[in-house]
Amino acid sequence: MKTLTGMLAFAALGMALLAGRATAGDVPAKDGVKALDGGNAPAGGTVTPLQWLKSQPKPVFRDGHMLAPLTRWGWAMSFDVAKELADNWGYAVEFAGYVSEKVADEALANPNGRNGQCLALVAGNPQKYKLGVLLDRQFPKDMPPEAYVRDTDGNFIPEKSSPKSLSPEMPEDCLKQAGQLSAVGLAKLHTRCPIAIIQNGGEYGLNVLGFIQKCWEKDPKVVAAKGDLSWYRYISRQKAREQKAVADAVRAATPDRLLYVFYTCGGDTHRHGTLETFHDDWAWDYSDMRACADIATNEYYYHDFNSGWIGKDDMLTQALGAKGHELRFGMKNSYDYLCPGYKQDDKAPTPPVWDAGLAIDNNAKAFGDLGLYEGFLKCLYTEGMIGGVAGYFSFPKGGFDAAFSPDKPPQYLVQMVILGRVHALFSHQEAFLRKGDLLSGPNKHAKVTDQPAYEFPTGNPNRRVLARKMPDQPKWLITAWASDGVEGPATVEIPELGSVTVQARAIGSVYEATTKDGKPSVAPAFGE
Repeated sequence: MKTLTGMLAFAALGMALLAGRATAGDVPAKDGVKALDGGNAPAGGTVTPLQWLKSQPKPVFRDGHMLAPLTRWGWAMSFDVAKELADNWGYAVEFAGYVSEKVADEALANPNGRNGQCLALVAGNPQKYKLGVLLDRQFPKDMPPEAYVRDTDGNFIPEKSSPKSLSPEMPEDCLKQAGQLSAVGLAKLHTRCPIAIIQNGGEYGLNVLGFIQKCWEKDPKVVAAKGDLSWYRYISRQKAREQKAVADAVRAATPDRLLYVFYTCGGDTHRHGTLETFHDDWAWDYSDMRACADIATNEYYYHDFNSGWIGKDDMLTQALGAKGHELRFGMKNSYDYLCPGYKQDDKAPTPPVWDAGLAIDNNAKAFGDLGLYEGFLKCLYTEGMIGGVAGYFSFPKGGFDAAFSPDKPPQYLVQMVILGRVHALFSHQEAFLRKGDLLSGPNKHAKVTDQPAYEFPTGNPNRRVLARKMPDQPKWLITAWASDGVEGPATVEIPELGSVTVQARAIGSVYEATTKDGKPSVAPAFGE
């Protein structure tokens, strides 16, 4: 986090080197988020999100970096805010709504509308501005009976409230039509300007086993096609078949895109067994699904099917379990869905706000501590993330463009700013993310016992240390995070580098390391 206090404090850290052991000093936990308390915002009254964003210290990106632009998932914000996020915070220009053919036609026909302005902005300077869009998820309205599961008498098998359920054995032509329906709007926008990030939000088409297996078991054609395969392996292959048809259409419509991502198409954060024994009734296997997207994608939503920053099913352990599976297939990088809390109380008179002055709460309920969120993000980038989606899934009272007191910014807005700042920090470390390797560490993963832990033990389970190394060079990137907010030194032994002591902070600490005269030398990364 690039604040003056943080820069001065960190400048002193690299000076402490002791007889073969590099030592990092202490830094206040919330330097990274104190600049978010509205100190530079217009005095008195209320401010809009645009005014508040413009008043904040801007992150410093490396000139010419190629990290993927950040995007959002939720209700679109105003054009002016979208431009500000693109100008200063590392985000793609947010196109509003799913890009159906109708939505694309409207944007092209109305250059003064919100979406028309987005297209003009990108078309006018495609080197600076990148367009981010949401795929229109479609299946043909009229499909033959073979597209649905049926019992031995040929009757359709209902799925909950739906009278029909899609068949994993649906004709290939239906899948091709689905791909064409989803891509037609993209193709039209592409005549006006490039499209950088395309999000397929998933959650349509073939369902997961936990919801649908009981229907498929009643269809003799499906049972015969499955044969001796496990249901998990079978549905993973058939879901990949479905989404490969969509991906092919998207790729044909946008050959110059930066990334096409599918929610979710990653190593599975809920891995809890070896490669031979693991299956998940609520996801599909990356070994098949990797053909359906340009990069691995997982979700990290605070206290959604996890125990948060700490606990028996913490988010970083989940992330490293998923990463290990992705690395089996050579996928170093990811573009993930991120949200440190969104379940706001609908009865509250105002939307939830962030107060950087409060003490760290390492086990907050609906909304995770945003200082700890910053540290978690630094770990994800060190793991290999090159960008992500700022998600928020509750509609704030008054909307996303509502005014607020400058010292009480809404939670969703601060989440986005913190992601932008960490993105800027790692723009200076892109070579490590693109070319470097995540080091395995000496231990096995706590839940996926046939793969490495991908972190280094510190003697304290809540002081987490991750490291990357450049190939054939004595250069390391090290991140230390106090996931419970209790800060202190962490000593780890890194192969070829040696024993180093770094400072684990709530907001995370990122270091560059090398060797000098055979001894480790550690200094804060640029921007810390």
